[in-house]
Amino acid sequence: MNDTHSEALAFVEQQLTQIEQLEQLLHQETEILKNNNAKELTEITQQKQALLENIQHLDQTLSTSEMFKAAKLAGVLEDHLAKIQQCLEQCQHINQVNGHIITQSQVAVERLKSTLLDNRGKASMTYDSKGKKHVGLSSLGIKA
Repeated sequence: MNDTHSEALAFVEQQLTQIEQLEQLLHQETEILKNNNAKELTEITQQKQALLENIQHLDQTLSTSEMFKAAKLAGVLEDHLAKIQQCLEQCQHINQVNGHIITQSQVAVERLKSTLLDNRGKASMTYDSKGKKHVGLSSLGIKA
C-alpha cells in the first residue's frame, strides 16, 4: 500500500469513527426520549448537529479527493466502506425509531391537551381550521 492509499485509508477510518459516534449518540437519544428529559435532549441534539457537520465536511473532502478515488479503485477501502455503509444503515434505523417515539409523544401530548380542554369548559369549546380544540374567550372572563 502506497502513501496515497494510506492517507485515504486514514480519512476513511476517521469517517467510520465519526459515524460510529453518531450511532452512539442516536442510542443515547433513544434513551433520553424514553425518559422525557428535555434538557438532555437539547444537549444531545447540539452534539449530534456538530458531529453531523463534521461528517458532512469530511464526506465532501473525500468526494473531491483524487487519492480517495485512486484508493477506492485499487480496492484498498472496500472493508471500511462496507462497515461505513452498515453503520449508516443502523443509524437510519435508530433515527426512524426515535422519530416514531417523538410522534407517539406528540400524540400523547395532544390527547392530554384535549382532555384538559374538555375539562376546562365544554360550553366554550371551539375548533380551529385544523380541527384542534380551543377554549373560547368566554371561559377566560373576556366579554366582547
